[in-house]
Parts: sequence; C-alpha cells; structure tokens
Amino acid sequence: NFSCVTEAQFPNAPSSITAEVVSVSGNAVIFEDTLAAGSYTTAEYEAIAANFDDVIFDADTLYFGSPADVGGDIAPGQMVILYSSGVNNMTKDYREGYISGFFCANDVIQDQGNNAKMFYVAVPDPTGQYTEAEGDVLSKAVAREVTDRTVAHEFQHLINVQTGGFNGAAQAVWINEGLSHLAEEIVGHAAAGLAPGAELAQADIDGTIFNKYYVDNFLNLRQYLLAPGDTAALLNSQDPRGNNTFRMRGAAWSFVRYLLDRFGAPATEWQLTRQLIAAGTPDAREAVGQVFGVLFNDLAADWSAMLVIEDRADVAGPVHPKLELSSYQLRSFYSTYPLRPGTSLGLDTSGAVTMDLFTGTAEYFTLPASGATLGTGLRLQTGSGADLSTTAVVPHLVIVRTK
Repeated sequence: NFSCVTEAQFPNAPSSITAEVVSVSGNAVIFEDTLAAGSYTTAEYEAIAANFDDVIFDADTLYFGSPADVGGDIAPGQMVILYSSGVNNMTKDYREGYISGFFCANDVIQDQGNNAKMFYVAVPDPTGQYTEAEGDVLSKAVAREVTDRTVAHEFQHLINVQTGGFNGAAQAVWINEGLSHLAEEIVGHAAAGLAPGAELAQADIDGTIFNKYYVDNFLNLRQYLLAPGDTAALLNSQDPRGNNTFRMRGAAWSFVRYLLDRFGAPATEWQLTRQLIAAGTPDAREAVGQVFGVLFNDLAADWSAMLVIEDRADVAGPVHPKLELSSYQLRSFYSTYPLRPGTSLGLDTSGAVTMDLFTGTAEYFTLPASGATLGTGLRLQTGSGADLSTTAVVPHLVIVRTK
C-alpha cells in the first residue's frame, strides 16, 4: 500500500493506493495500481525498467549525484516507480495539460510518507474514466511516450532534495524545474548518443527520441519567448500573471543550458550542476553567482541578449562568446522564431519606449535607421520620468547591431 500527502488543489487524489509488483530490474521495482491493472503488458513494463537502468539512471546520477538509500527501500539502490490512476485523477482535462507524474519529498524523510525512493506516474486512460472531462482520453501511445522523460525529470527532484537538502539553493522552484528539464535533455542525449555543445539542429535528433525527451523543453521555451517580459521566470515559483508555469520552465531550462554551454565543457559540465545543487547558500540566484563566478543579474542580461542574437545571419560583426549558445541551433526548432521585438523607434526620431518588467527577464525593441544618422542618446527612466536609481534597480541595456 502506498500513500502521499498531496496538495489541497488535488482533491481527487487517493489517500492510499494498493499496487502489485509487475517488473524488477537492477535499479527499479515497478508497481502497478490494482485499480489500473493491465495498463501496460509485462514486456512493456520490462522495457521501461530496462530503459531506467541503461539510460536514465546513469545520466541523472552523473549530472546530479547518487540517491541515498531510505530505510523503507525494497532493496539498496533500487527505485520504486508506481503507475497509478491516482495520478490521472489529479488532472481534470487532459486537453488542458495533465500531470504525468511527480515525486513526493515526504517519501524520503524518515517516518514520513512511504519511506522509500519512489516516483508516481500516470497510466493510459483510453476511455477517459479517470478525469472529469467527458470524452477526454489519454491514449496508451501518448502516455508511454511521456513516461521516460517524466521519470528522468522526477529523478532529479529526488536527488536534489537528498543532496542539497530541503532548504538548499536548488530547491527554489524555478532552478529546480530548470534542472529537471535539463535531466530530460541529458537523458535524451544519452538515448540518442549525442553530446552537449554540438550545435544541434532539430534534424540532428531522431524524431522518436525528440518527441520523447526534448519536445516539451522547446515548447515551454516558445511560451516564454512569445512574452519574455511578462513573467519573473528566473525568480518566482509560479507565473505572477496567470497559472502558466510552462514559460517559467522553458526559461529556466534555457538559462541552465546557457550557463553550462558558457562555463562548462561537454564532458565535464556535470560538475557544475552538482555544485549548484550542493551550494552552501539558500538563495538560488546567489548560488548561481557563486558557481559560475559572475553576478546573477549580469548572467540574466547576457542570457536574454543571447536569445535574440542566437543563430542570426544579420548581426554586424562577430558575436561575443558570452552571447552564444553552443548546444543548439535554436532557430531550427521553430518554423517561425517566437521572439519578436514588439516596439520600433527610429534612430532619427525622439520618443519613448515604455516597458513593465519583472526581475530577471527582458523586453526587446528595435531602433531602425533609414540612412546615416547623427549620434543617438538612450536614457533609462522610471515611469514618472526620473532617472533610475542603481541602488534600487540595476538595469542592463544590451545593444545588438544588425545589418
């Protein structure tokens, strides 16, 4: 029997689950909820366990550290993966986004939760019996596709809380989610035989592997790029202007990937992620500055500039290395690049561009010139027209010259 303390917003989640063992491997024991018996065949569960052993376990433990054994573990070193319709019950409508799985931190605390290293994963729901939305279904093919990236994602959360502690810097939601979305990526690399820093285009990644491990990261980043100034992506645990956590996740993953590309080497970047989790400060932004040796605000500004410069052919002159992303040809993953400067103000005119920004994010605008112009002055002011005080706000203005 299993149970987990769940959030109040998930009233349909069960307080206890009865499950049976359906597969055992070197690093995994897979349980299936008796209420969802037959969700996968024995061969499918064995394939899931084998993929955890051969791909997910090695990639995640390299980048984030080894999980510690818990008193109630079935066997030393083994993880419990519980497939339960109780996870499906936490979603009202699959079409609006759904919870594919989670890790419950109480499970790894002595005498709390299930006292075991474990993850909870949704099962296929081909008839829509587990949600409130009539006629809504979760096909077996889709459920199976997201299983491996869900486990890769949640495994980082488990290692993070064990290694960095409940008050560690990397427990801040934005960086914790960024690292877990990085886990999806590095497991995808392991499955495809790829390495970071290779300037990958979408065509370089096998389509099946891309859909299994990578697609969510690029879709989430697209949400951020469509409205980059509209959320404190590198600060908040949730979107301050709505319940869209996807753009926070996309931005956080992109920021972590950028940091590793800029300061790490493909073969040893895992050392930086481990340092980030084990940082001795409870403040995530301070930890980022400590690990990478540059103030967080400067890094956020450089990352924001990289997003608009990356892979452009019309930038006048060489791009500074700190404004490059070496792992991906970012624009190849979108039919139309979603980041579009929203305001245009000619260099030969006088005017103002008004923006409302959250901490750690950016807004973009263009200053086109129709021909030769005299010197141009730019001034940063508050909404009332006063000059910004650098003691209260540290603004960063990055100018990119294009042809």
